[in-house]
Amino acid sequence: NSMLVPHWGNWDEFRKLVKWTFDKYCELVAPQGVHRIGIRYINRIDLSSVQRPIALHDYFNLTAPLSPFPDAPIKAFRTHSVVQMETGSSAPTVATTFADAQSVGRPHSSNQFVLDIDVYQSWPVESPESLKDVPETLEQMRSLERTAFESCITDQLRTLFDQ
Repeated sequence: NSMLVPHWGNWDEFRKLVKWTFDKYCELVAPQGVHRIGIRYINRIDLSSVQRPIALHDYFNLTAPLSPFPDAPIKAFRTHSVVQMETGSSAPTVATTFADAQSVGRPHSSNQFVLDIDVYQSWPVESPESLKDVPETLEQMRSLERTAFESCITDQLRTLFDQ
């Protein structure tokens, strides 16, 4: 019983699908390079089994206060951060959005949260990323996504994932 509901099985399966799709694209279009690459994970985290009220800091590592009134229940929230990373010769961007599910269009989703992590990189038109570097770039982005995800959650939430 997982609180993360993927639309595909795991990274290895997804990597194979991406490789097949990218190979077909290169075969049909014969591009000279890549101008933008990205991976995005939209994680729906269901805490409806947790006794209310939920203290978000027990499950999520958030640095910004969500409310100036700590004793009042929060009805809705959405936080967003964008970080430019420096990883050797590349500089991918990691955009992270954390929100209650109701704020992102799930009106009857109490105690459900969305952790949306988008990792992307763009290159100038005059100097695109080499096609041969795409698989390695995707692996680097996957690693950044995993780091971002693991940094956003606590051990208490990891324990719930294992139940």
